[in-house]
Amino acid sequence: MTKEEQEKELLKLGLPIVGGLSCEFSNVKKAASVDHATVDATCSGLEVRAKDARKLIAQYVMRSLQRRNIASSASPSRQRTGFKFPVLPPNFMSDRSWSDSGESDSDM
Repeated sequence: MTKEEQEKELLKLGLPIVGGLSCEFSNVKKAASVDHATVDATCSGLEVRAKDARKLIAQYVMRSLQRRNIASSASPSRQRTGFKFPVLPPNFMSDRSWSDSGESDSDM
């Protein structure tokens, strides 16, 4: 077999492999788009839940403060006990607090 015939034979053997790569890359692209959609939906759901949790915490704090005010006004001789709030990050109650992790989509 001449060198030219060997090259033709190798080319014939390699074409199906290269053709299969195209199919494999297509499968990878489909999987990546499905994963992106799942992550996007999960993030949206987490954002809604985080907002709900912030509202619930704010309501709890307000009710606690109202109860203390009612209790202290009902018995003025009762000595008030100190209450220390935990140290929270500055963006705790902001709408953007869930996305302020130091990185953004534009950083990528």
